[in-house]
Amino acid sequence: MKFKKSAIALAIAGVVATPMAAQADPVDIYASVRIGIWSGDLKPGGGTDNTEVRSFSSRFGVKAETELGNGMTGFGRYEWDVSFNAPTNNLTTRQRIVGVKGDFGKITLGQTYHTFYNYVVGPADIPWWFSGYAMISYRGRTDDAISYNYSSDAFNFGVTAYMFRESGTAEVAFAAATATSLQVDAAAAVPAHEEAIDQLEIGVSFGIGDLTLAAAIITTEGTSIGNGTDVAADGLPSDEDILGLSLSGISLGDASLGFGLQTQDEDTSFLVDVLIGDLYIHVEQESLDAGSKANTADEDRLGITIGYTQSLGKDTLIYYELYSLDNDTGDSNDDLTAVMAVLKYNLL
Repeated sequence: MKFKKSAIALAIAGVVATPMAAQADPVDIYASVRIGIWSGDLKPGGGTDNTEVRSFSSRFGVKAETELGNGMTGFGRYEWDVSFNAPTNNLTTRQRIVGVKGDFGKITLGQTYHTFYNYVVGPADIPWWFSGYAMISYRGRTDDAISYNYSSDAFNFGVTAYMFRESGTAEVAFAAATATSLQVDAAAAVPAHEEAIDQLEIGVSFGIGDLTLAAAIITTEGTSIGNGTDVAADGLPSDEDILGLSLSGISLGDASLGFGLQTQDEDTSFLVDVLIGDLYIHVEQESLDAGSKANTADEDRLGITIGYTQSLGKDTLIYYELYSLDNDTGDSNDDLTAVMAVLKYNLL
C-alpha cells in the first residue's frame, strides 16, 4: 500500500478503532463506493416507476488480527453500509464480529455471514445485487449468533447458534407488523424464548476435485421471530426446518455452473447460475404449495438476473444487471423489472 493510503487508513483507524489499533497488529482499513443508475418499475423496498442515481451498498470497514500464541489468532471486524440515497443518508451496520481461530477451528460471534449462507447460499450468490428474491430462505448477514467452523482438507463443518434477546425492540416491531398484516393478536406474535438457543444452522461440505457439494439446515422454533427466519403460530409462517443443498465448481470449458436447492415443508426453491468469463446468468425458481403451513395458495415465483462485469483497471469496475421477477400472484404490480449500471471504486 502506498504511503498516502497508509496515512489515510491510520487516520480513520484512530477515529473508529483506537482500542483495536492499540492492542492488535496493523489494522486493515477498506472502503468501496458503489453508485450507479437504476431504472425499474418497482424500486427495492417499494415504490413505483423510477429512474435515479443511487448507492448500491457502498461501505467502509476496519478489521485486524492478533497472534495470541499457542497457534491461536484473535480477530475482529466492523463494517458499515454508507447510504447516499436522500433523504435517508446514514450509516448502518453490515458486519460486527469478534472471534478466535486456530488448529481447533474458528469461532465467530456477532453479525456476519454465518453457516447457512456460507455453505448453501453463498456459493451461488453470483449477482452483485439481484439475488434471493425467489428462494425459500436467502440467509445473508445475520446477528445474535455464535458460529463454529472446522476445515480439514476437502471437508468442512459449521454450526451456528442464535440466541435472540427476549422481546427486543426489533422483535416487537416485527411482531406488530406481522400481526397487523395477518389480523392476529400482536401479543401472540412476540416470542417467549423459553429456550437458551432459539435457532440452529448446521452445514457440511465436501470437495471433490473442482466440485464442492454442501448441505445445510436451519432449525426453526415455533416462537422464533427476531432475526430468525420463520415461525408458526396462529397463522404465522411455517416452523418446519429448512434444508439447503449446493453443488458448485462445475466446469464446462470456459463456463462454470452452480446449483442450489432448498426445501421447507411442501415448498421448494431451485437455482442455477452460469458464469462465462465476465458474463453471468442467475435463475431462481420458487414453488410455494398451498398444502404448506406457510401458504394458503399455490405460487411459482421466477427470478432471472443477467449481468456483466467490466473492469476499468485497478480498483475500478462497472457492473450491469438486467433483472426480472414474476411473483405469480396474478397482479402485475407485484412483479419487478429493472436495469442498472453501477460504478464501483475501492478507495482503500
